Amino acid sequence: MKRGSVVAKSKRGKHTSVRGIFQRSVEWLEGLEGVRKVILGSHKPCHHSLAAGVLVFTQNIKAGIKIRGYTDVGVMDIFLILESPGCREPIKQTIGRKFPAT
Repeated sequence: MKRGSVVAKSKRGKHTSVRGIFQRSVEWLEGLEGVRKVILGSHKPCHHSLAAGVLVFTQNIKAGIKIRGYTDVGVMDIFLILESPGCREPIKQTIGRKFPAT
């Protein structure tokens, strides 16, 4: 995108740096009740044995939780900013049910 260009309203605020199955996982996270914001961290290219789109809980952080997302070419840290601390455990359980540990 060129400097100074206008972003369409439908694109504003949406994650455009992810594609495919991983994008669907990020959109699923955005739709969870209690999630205020999804922040994508750095992407690290590497080989892994998990399928693209899998999300794994990593750690609790002050404002929410940190998740590791697996893409087809590496891993990406994802930070979920939550509405309240009480949302933390239900969201972790929901992620664990959808993406069981292998």
